[in-house]
Amino acid sequence: MMLGELYTCHGPVRSLAYASGSNNWSLVSATKPMVVYRLPFDDDTDWALWNGNWDDPIAGHGKDDPNGLQAFAFDFVHDSNHDGVGEEGQNIRIARAGIVAFADEAQTQNTFGLELGDPGFGAPGAGNLVVIDHGDGTFAGYCHLQHNKVFVKKGDQVQRGQIIAFVGNTGHSSTAHLHFDVFTNFVDTKTSVQTIKIYFEAKNHICWIPRVGDVLASNNS
Repeated sequence: MMLGELYTCHGPVRSLAYASGSNNWSLVSATKPMVVYRLPFDDDTDWALWNGNWDDPIAGHGKDDPNGLQAFAFDFVHDSNHDGVGEEGQNIRIARAGIVAFADEAQTQNTFGLELGDPGFGAPGAGNLVVIDHGDGTFAGYCHLQHNKVFVKKGDQVQRGQIIAFVGNTGHSSTAHLHFDVFTNFVDTKTSVQTIKIYFEAKNHICWIPRVGDVLASNNS
């Protein structure tokens, strides 16, 4: 499985070495390696993926529509008692280093199910949000964060694994969770942009796209 994942991300491999430990692979490939992210939370078996990419066999964003704006998004939920309700207050960690392009922790409203005329209708759907500029034309969005629990500000340099916020339930969110995606050309929170396909590594993966039902063993701490 690991060798297959290496080939997926790196193409034909010229040489390969392995040392015992967590993902201690070293290789020389024939093509430029693609960027791989880490799961944006602690190593905790109560994390699960509830909605994956558009082509997830069980549940995906914009099911069967590869051109949807959220086609390559992920909804990660912490559900320790397995009652189908997400929990707030868990650490959110940086999946890939960069600079904070936007940060908001002022939102208090959950807008899920609100109709025209309801208080809070039209509030930002992402809720409290952090956007990270990776410096290569891509940006990561961390959405629905807890009110007053964002620990970075615009312009901050952040490193992979750094705790930047807590899980919340603000914005258009059916339950407490982290909506995570990567996109290009971030302008502002009112301008919609297309998400892009990304790959993750974890304790049991080198380069993979999480699917609903997969074990999520984070190595991001």
